[in-house]
Amino acid sequence: MALRVLSDIAQVWQAWRRDHPEARTLPIAVPIVVYNGERP
Repeated sequence: MALRVLSDIAQVWQAWRRDHPEARTLPIAVPIVVYNGERP
């Protein structure tokens, strides 16, 4: 699951870089994972 979250954030950052080529920094990404099962 951790690698999937990292991959999702990386895709967001890649899109950001493509849409904002002049940007020198990346936006902050705070991943939040919600578990909705019966037991952790």
